[in-house]
Parts: sequence; C-alpha cells; structure tokens
Amino acid sequence: MPRLVRQVKSPVRVRMRHVLVAAACVSAGVVGLAREIHEPYPRMQITLDSERRILDEFELWSLRVCPRGIEDFSIQRDPYGEPYQLICHAAADRVTLAVLSLGSMDVDATDAVVTSRTFWR
Repeated sequence: MPRLVRQVKSPVRVRMRHVLVAAACVSAGVVGLAREIHEPYPRMQITLDSERRILDEFELWSLRVCPRGIEDFSIQRDPYGEPYQLICHAAADRVTLAVLSLGSMDVDATDAVVTSRTFWR
C-alpha cells in the first residue's frame, strides 16, 4: 500500500483522466448508435421481410387469382409509412405477383425494393 501512495501523487488528475476516457467511450457509443438507427439498411431489411410475408400470405390462398389490392393483406404499409404497390400478372398456368416499396420519398428512386414470386396453378 505505501508503494501505491508514492506512485499516485495527485489522485485528482488520475480521476480526471478516467472521467475523460469514460466520456470519450460513451460519446463514441452514442454516435455509433445514432448512425445505426439512422442507417437505411434496417428499414430495407424490414421491407424485404414484409414483402416476403405478403407473398407467403398469398401462397396460402386457395384460389390463384390476382388480389384486388394491398387491402387484401395484413401488411399494407412499408416501414416508411407508404402503402405497398402490387403488380400481378395472371397467365393460364401461373400467377406472378410482385410487391413494390418505393422507399422514402426524400431520397432518390433507386431505393425501391421489389420482391416477386411465381405461383403455379
């Protein structure tokens, strides 16, 4: 114990360094969390999952006819709050259904997410 007392001449300075290091770590964590929250990837992943669930729900229907609209499904809006758009093409032996999300309206149109599937009759 006497050796520690000799090495630490000013305990206030040591405490201040620890506080500064802790503050730097906390601020870096907050900045990293803010970037992750505002990053578009999680919303795009949620959009893809929602579109797949819409297509799975359509697959459970007994009749393979084009739906009247997005109102026929339990999920109707994308994570950006915009309604999904459906594109359906019925042929003699199959129905192709595409679910389209335009993404956020304040970014360019390249953020559109489309998931499609063909169902055989």
